[in-house]
Amino acid sequence: MTLTTHFPPRSRRFTRDEYHRMAAEGFFQNQHVELIDGEVIEMAPQNEPHVEMISRLIRLLAPTLPTGFELRCQAPLSIGNSEPEPDIAIIKLPKPKDTAPTTAALVIEVADSSLPIDRKKAHLYASAQIPEYWLLNLIDRRLERFLDPLTDPASPFAAAYASATALGLKDSIQPTAFPLAPLPVGKLFDPGT
Repeated sequence: MTLTTHFPPRSRRFTRDEYHRMAAEGFFQNQHVELIDGEVIEMAPQNEPHVEMISRLIRLLAPTLPTGFELRCQAPLSIGNSEPEPDIAIIKLPKPKDTAPTTAALVIEVADSSLPIDRKKAHLYASAQIPEYWLLNLIDRRLERFLDPLTDPASPFAAAYASATALGLKDSIQPTAFPLAPLPVGKLFDPGT
């Protein structure tokens, strides 16, 4: 009698170099994908509320950034074996030449259908010691703010934020990493306010 050993299926993880080679060879043509912890994740197409929120953030944040900071929109960050493309990343200059930055002063994601993955990204951003992460939750119309990254072996990416706060439409927010006038959260969701 022959015994057959069955191994449970498992996903194949890719390195950032493999991910870049596949992209260069056209594997992801006409797809929006991100590399998260070695897995290629297909992101949902952006709907109009998502696009409008990103445009609003650019209009509100870009002109107020102090010297020495740059706003990047949907551009990669290289974090371990991940390459997320946050909706907004505020990075300190000078940025590395010919390579994606490995950290940022502030990262912002706009989430509707991507809410579960964007919440998981909080751990990824904490692992890169990004001091502040804003998650603009379009479903519940609130801003979820994550502060103070720390090592947490029990969490995904072995990192978490010490503080997580949900801000409503009547609250205001200021980044901690650079000076900026208080920004009313309601103005993000309802520009007429």
